[in-house]
Amino acid sequence: MEPKEKLGPINWQFMPSKALDRADFEAFLKLLPRSVNGVAIRHAVEVRYDSFRTPDFIALLGAYRVAAITAADSDYPQIADVTAPFVDARIMGPREEEDEGYSGVELDRWAQAARQWATGQVPANMEPVAREPAPAVAPDVFLSVISGAEIRNPAAAMALTRRLAEAVGGPSGVHGSDILADIDPSGIGQRCQPLGRYPHRAVRRPGGGHNLVESP
Repeated sequence: MEPKEKLGPINWQFMPSKALDRADFEAFLKLLPRSVNGVAIRHAVEVRYDSFRTPDFIALLGAYRVAAITAADSDYPQIADVTAPFVDARIMGPREEEDEGYSGVELDRWAQAARQWATGQVPANMEPVAREPAPAVAPDVFLSVISGAEIRNPAAAMALTRRLAEAVGGPSGVHGSDILADIDPSGIGQRCQPLGRYPHRAVRRPGGGHNLVESP
């Protein structure tokens, strides 16, 4: 793989049976490269065992600037703490009876969560594992719609992107230079997979960044 400037976070997914062994996990974190061929690499871990929900684990990730993926609307433990210069959340609960996967109220809630994460804060409707001060730099926020009623994933991602775009100039603190929408329903990147099968991602990047709906 030749990393490019559009490379998103690398997701390191662990088996649901993998419990926290601090020394073992820190040894893994030490192996993660910070850059490849001059391109910065961002790492996120998707841990799915409840023993990871500890302040010590949150501090460990913060020390290595690695994100904990928020596995939302799922049976896995949810970690919403901000431990890196970006947030990676996977929304896993679309329902087929909803044209956009979620109800309007639920989509509004997720759009608001993205705006709160973009300030470095844990969303108000989520309980942090550790109570740490917000980072000095507002993080990028990646939202992936995955699993659930997969046929609704693209519609849910596009509905979230519209809600974030509608916030431009509004009272939410999201400014016009922060959000652009670029939707490619065939997928972006090296894999172009059928709609609904792989995550479709709404990306909000502070400071004049670019929003994408993409399939990794």
